[in-house]
Amino acid sequence: MGCGGRANGGGGDAEGKYRVTLAIPPARLPRQTSKGEPTWEIAYLFPTQGNWTVAEYFALDTNWLVEFSDGVLEVLHTADEPQPPAELVAAHPEVTWEVAYLFPTQGYWTVSEYMALRPNRQVEYSDGFIEVLPVPRYSHQKMARILLRLFEAFVFGRKLGEIMFAPLRIELWDKHYREPDIVFMKTENLARCKEEAWEGADLALEIVSEDRRSRERDLNEKR
Repeated sequence: MGCGGRANGGGGDAEGKYRVTLAIPPARLPRQTSKGEPTWEIAYLFPTQGNWTVAEYFALDTNWLVEFSDGVLEVLHTADEPQPPAELVAAHPEVTWEVAYLFPTQGYWTVSEYMALRPNRQVEYSDGFIEVLPVPRYSHQKMARILLRLFEAFVFGRKLGEIMFAPLRIELWDKHYREPDIVFMKTENLARCKEEAWEGADLALEIVSEDRRSRERDLNEKR
């Protein structure tokens, strides 16, 4: 594929159909590397097919050739590019899986690329890999609310420090960012509560979900 992109003010018609013109734009989204599996789950952070707007389409500054027509996005790619797993497509056919081509492959994300994400879901980072966390269920959120109120009463009543809740990025150690359900920082350590991400925490609380994958992630992988 040649260098493809969208020139500012690319042509469109009254029906909301746009075709990309050849250009080399100031890309903000990196083209995936030649190694690693595409980060398919990044597609969960974007509109589903048929629901893209023109504004969302134009917000994709990328060096891939991308087309838009009536709410549907198409990333033009060669036949030898990896394809999304069949089970993912079968379970969620409406997801714009091909948007993953616009991002780094798993294992090749940098901290700065992760921090640049402004997702509508919780996303965690570990050694070049990202994971888009499942949307929490009602029972999970109900438990989180109860625990948060108890911790707030105890911590704020005694002026012990700061208590916060997800979504909030916590840098546990180098190149590892998590979003625990509830986190606490002592008063003497409040300088570590940075705007973009806390530098660790004095206490991190995770509500463990019942399904096997969530328990494996919460009890083992996040430690």
